[in-house]
Amino acid sequence: MIVTILIFIYPLKAIFGAMWYLLSSGQVGQPFSLHTTEAQARTIFAIYALGLIAISAEILLLNLRAWQLCEPLRLNAQERLMTRGELTGWSIPVSVGLVSLVFSFTLPIEQIAWCGWVYFLMAIILRVHWFWHRRRLKKVQDRSQTEDAVRGQRSVWS
Repeated sequence: MIVTILIFIYPLKAIFGAMWYLLSSGQVGQPFSLHTTEAQARTIFAIYALGLIAISAEILLLNLRAWQLCEPLRLNAQERLMTRGELTGWSIPVSVGLVSLVFSFTLPIEQIAWCGWVYFLMAIILRVHWFWHRRRLKKVQDRSQTEDAVRGQRSVWS
């Protein structure tokens, strides 16, 4: 995973430097070089997308393994829901990375910046995902607390 992160960092610097250069009208950051060819720009975005996909997929697969072992691990309903939330949560960066990767190969060079802007979707999609996940988790927690209270009352009366 560390090697994947190191490979992921180099294009990150170039992409975010160019983004800040564009947003600040040249006051901050650095542009893609005037000598950057179309192929090089596409390659930078593709490498960044592949890095994000690889890192997110590694974590997604670890959570998938935990999900597959939920019976032997004897996960309760809350732990199962948390694991499922992690699975769906980590699939979002994988999906956004795939969209950026497809864009890096298919968009015209004039619109290549969309390969970078698509990552801002994660800020919205992840917030919505965790909002819904927390609501479901709270319902499960409330239900388990109610069941525990009922069990406690039964043991007092027995």
